[in-house]
Amino acid sequence: MMEWKDNFDYEQRTENFRQQKTEQEYTLERAAKFLARRAYTRQGLYQKLVQDGLTPETVLEALDRMDDMGVLDDEEYGRNLIRKCIRKGYGPIRIAAELHRSGVDGEIRQIMLQELPDEMDMLLVYLNHVCVPEDLEDEKYYQKLSRSLNRKGYHWSVINEGMRRYQRMGNEI
Repeated sequence: MMEWKDNFDYEQRTENFRQQKTEQEYTLERAAKFLARRAYTRQGLYQKLVQDGLTPETVLEALDRMDDMGVLDDEEYGRNLIRKCIRKGYGPIRIAAELHRSGVDGEIRQIMLQELPDEMDMLLVYLNHVCVPEDLEDEKYYQKLSRSLNRKGYHWSVINEGMRRYQRMGNEI
């Protein structure tokens, strides 16, 4: 019974504290708490704060203020996301989808996608990590790996040419 009372007191104190602050101050505080846990894009933080019950107008004002302070940086978020995707072996199609899903602005997203390494180079590096050229002689493995690479966001033409190149590299060694 004591536990419920403690919880009730906490909720009541939180509500009283919120009423003492302006909505703008409260919104900035909530945004800072979310950003303390992990990075967000402007759009991602907007969605999170609106889902938290804050008004869209107040959230936009708070985000503008955070932009002015240099707290939100979609470019840096996008660069970090791209590095993470490349480490996972994702191709340009999947990287573009991840940037879009994360809420990276369209113009920034296009610039970042143009700066990606060559798709063939990305594929050959990934193949070097997951298999040896002799593995590709097995037709079932070849087909399974091809489908996997397509799901990872590589174009079919690049997959076919890249796997042939990788096989030839193994035969030359």
